[in-house]
Amino acid sequence: MVFTDGTVYRGKFLNNRRHGHGHYRTENGTPIYTGPWKNDEPGTGYADILYPSGHRYKGNVCDGCRDGRGSLWHQDPDGDSTFLYRGQWEADEMHGEGELHCSDGVYRGQFVHGLREGKGRFEYAKSTETLSYYEGEWEEDQPHGAGTFVDEHGQEYAVRFSAYWAPQSSTTVITACVHGRCRWLRTESSSTET
Repeated sequence: MVFTDGTVYRGKFLNNRRHGHGHYRTENGTPIYTGPWKNDEPGTGYADILYPSGHRYKGNVCDGCRDGRGSLWHQDPDGDSTFLYRGQWEADEMHGEGELHCSDGVYRGQFVHGLREGKGRFEYAKSTETLSYYEGEWEEDQPHGAGTFVDEHGQEYAVRFSAYWAPQSSTTVITACVHGRCRWLRTESSSTET
């Protein structure tokens, strides 16, 4: 079936609607969505999706949304790809166990609604031969609670990260404690309008 915009669907139909396994492609043949269809909409099962941003997802979907186990990477127009995430998804967000690759390192652990939360390990991108990492508790995408930090020299520290909010000034203060000695890391201010 060829649509007015030049895109093409090849696959199964039911009652003149896309239903079952099918391939949806651009007019030049670039795949957009390959996977299950139900009642003329992307369905539930295993799919291969290429987004307009250049991101590509392969894995389980529910009604066309990433849900279950899957992998995401960015594909450049020249064909090079950068791996971003492999793990569990729920309602189109990273949720459950997963592995996230960032420019400054790799996180392996738990996610809640797209954020690092729960137990996890972040390995910093190598600047020296010694692996530097933080392993422990996370909250709202930040180290929070008890954990272990190993610096670039291989020195291991038992740490406790905490953040507290000062409502009078709309300021969050973030500290880290090592062997009972706490140290200020940063202060984040949020402006409020009246």
